[in-house]
Amino acid sequence: MMSKVQHIIRNNSSKVMSLLDQSIVSGSNFLLAILISTFGSVELYGEFSLIWLGFLFLHGAFTSYTGMSFLVLAQKEDDADLFCSNNMILVNRLIIILLPVFILIAISVQFSTSWFTSWTTVICAPTTILLYVKHEQHRRFYFAKDHKLNVIFIDIIIYILPLPLIAGLYFVNALSLSNIFLGLMVTALLSNILFHIKSGESFTIKSEQLPWRKNWDYGKYLLATNIAQWSSSNYLLIAVSVLLGAKAVGIIRMIQNIMGILHIFFITLENVVPAKASFLLHQHSANHFKTYMRAVARKSSIFFLAVLGAMFFFKTEIINLIYGQELMQFDYIFAGFIGLYVLVFIGTLLQIYLKTIEKNQGLLLAYIVSTVVSLLSANYLIENYHLTGYIIGLVTFQLISIATYLVYLRKVNLSL
Repeated sequence: MMSKVQHIIRNNSSKVMSLLDQSIVSGSNFLLAILISTFGSVELYGEFSLIWLGFLFLHGAFTSYTGMSFLVLAQKEDDADLFCSNNMILVNRLIIILLPVFILIAISVQFSTSWFTSWTTVICAPTTILLYVKHEQHRRFYFAKDHKLNVIFIDIIIYILPLPLIAGLYFVNALSLSNIFLGLMVTALLSNILFHIKSGESFTIKSEQLPWRKNWDYGKYLLATNIAQWSSSNYLLIAVSVLLGAKAVGIIRMIQNIMGILHIFFITLENVVPAKASFLLHQHSANHFKTYMRAVARKSSIFFLAVLGAMFFFKTEIINLIYGQELMQFDYIFAGFIGLYVLVFIGTLLQIYLKTIEKNQGLLLAYIVSTVVSLLSANYLIENYHLTGYIIGLVTFQLISIATYLVYLRKVNLSL
């Protein structure tokens, strides 16, 4: 029996390593949420989550412009290593440009938000966010080279180390928003330094072969798409913070973090599938690509729906086990997220398909429509339906996106 398991692991080592890595990322984010909300408060975690929206925005933007280039465009280059090195230099240059910009934004927010008053937070929050964004590009750099052990190494530094730091802050009675970001900044800086040492990629912003234009030609629609996607979903969360307060944001994020087990699955798909799908499409044929995508959809749906079914059946017990009685009254929000993630799964597969065939216009169109609907409906949904309105909005945006993807594929005469 043991030899059979070892044989399966050896034959699927790439998938196993990707799953292990995503378990580290999603699991640590999940534990971070529990530590901040339990040792601090639901409101403190809500404040942290609102600031972390900056990371989600930049992460989507960088993934579109530089991250996907590691996974897709590098496969088409004669010298993939040189392309990846130049792409990393481009990342370095963008980070250096954005750092003073985001510190100035943080300073302006300081004068308009009552809980964002510490100068430590003003400096550490934007620096931490940009270091984490850069780290995500390091991960894709390693994924493009199939160096998954290195990904796990840098992820342990940036995601696992902050957990005992947060616990330590609590025990010395120093757990605050500013100290949380200070701790995250230190571990993120350490991870970034170790990447450059281990990869042999020096931290420089000088190169005459930066792929500005190649990345733009490939990712311009994807970039606009991610900005629109961030706006459509997070405008709802901003409406929650304005109308219901930071504690309501904390409740939503804490329950949403239970779904972190599924983020392992989604991010694994996004990191593993595009590179192989692009290779099959460009080095073999469209039929090889479609056969692979159908196999991924078929196999992954069985696992995904089984997990969702178990989560729905035991939703009350899960909330009670993780957060205790405090959030039991919000189990209906958890049920709403479970239903939402069925649509997220379908949408993710369609997004991977469109990105691989380089039809990012379809993604942009979907999120433009969703953003318009979000701007028009967010305040109404939150004012009239409160937290339930947040779920209604997200479900609506996913349905709009899936419908748009399918209509776009038919319009350009591409079958699944």
